[in-house]
Amino acid sequence: MSHRTDPSSQEGGTIVTSITDFEYTVTSAAWSPDGRSFVVGSHDTKRALSVYSLDTGKKVYSFAQPGESLRVTDVSISEDGSSLAVVTHNDQRVLIYDFRSRQRIADWSMEDTITCVNLSHDGKTVLVSMNNSKLVLFDVATGDVVQHYPGLKQKRFIIRSNFGGAGQNFVVSGSEGMFCNHRSDQRHFDSLPASVITWILWSAR
Repeated sequence: MSHRTDPSSQEGGTIVTSITDFEYTVTSAAWSPDGRSFVVGSHDTKRALSVYSLDTGKKVYSFAQPGESLRVTDVSISEDGSSLAVVTHNDQRVLIYDFRSRQRIADWSMEDTITCVNLSHDGKTVLVSMNNSKLVLFDVATGDVVQHYPGLKQKRFIIRSNFGGAGQNFVVSGSEGMFCNHRSDQRHFDSLPASVITWILWSAR
């Protein structure tokens, strides 16, 4: 982790813009669907959750409310651009924003340390990884639990999870031993031997 963020070109890895005005750790970033801006999450309470322009490297919007002291550990933007999900470090909350209107539409407190958040493509559900081996799918509109996914082991490490498969029908997660479940129920499909896997992405091919 660093106190800067450096979006790079896919061709040649050339740095396109560099933002260096963070006083504390930059923890996460996510591209907006238009490809011309991105959201940065940070432990810097002055710049905890902001949208930056790729062309100028300048901040164009801050989601933090007046007087609010956010420290952000993870962010996720839905593929359709409808929703932004955020994890806070200091008080273990999941914040959901309407990404188009910039309005906060949900604020949930969790009992366990949150390590990862991922929105589905349509922004209607959000996958939340937590310590104590918890992986939970929530309905964005209601906050109701849609599904629990048993099987992963998460105690000491920062573990990340994701959707996968055609129509995002699967949930994959790092673990102290990787596992894969069907999204709509608790059917367990596959796992790897017990080594620590912290992050998994599903191949589009």
